[in-house]
Amino acid sequence: MAEQCIGPGPGNLVPYTKTASYLAGEAISKGELVCQEAGGGGYTVVLTDFDAGALFGVCGIALEEIAAGAWGSFCVGGYCDYVVTDGGVAAGDPLVPHSTAGMCDTMADGEEETVFGFAIDADTGAVGNAWVRICG
Repeated sequence: MAEQCIGPGPGNLVPYTKTASYLAGEAISKGELVCQEAGGGGYTVVLTDFDAGALFGVCGIALEEIAAGAWGSFCVGGYCDYVVTDGGVAAGDPLVPHSTAGMCDTMADGEEETVFGFAIDADTGAVGNAWVRICG
């Protein structure tokens, strides 16, 4: 009899991904990084924006297009196959929020506390994939 493996490990053909549902406080595109609304909106999330100070608890990466006011699915841990980047991410780079809302960047000196994951491959056309360890 065949054996099925659930979760990470040998024999599992599907990479492990942990997801959570959040309420979009604005329109969010697939692959964009979100954080809790600064006003402490509970399950409401908005796009991260490093230079605007919108980093109140990085929460996840959108797994789909989500309209403002709708609930959506977000990757909060494990493998994420679609991450919006700045176009300069190399395999193995630690990922941090970018100064462009919703985008990810490679870590620079002094940004260690904002690392939320690591790039698996170099990005292609400002899209990459990553191992993520956020929350949830």
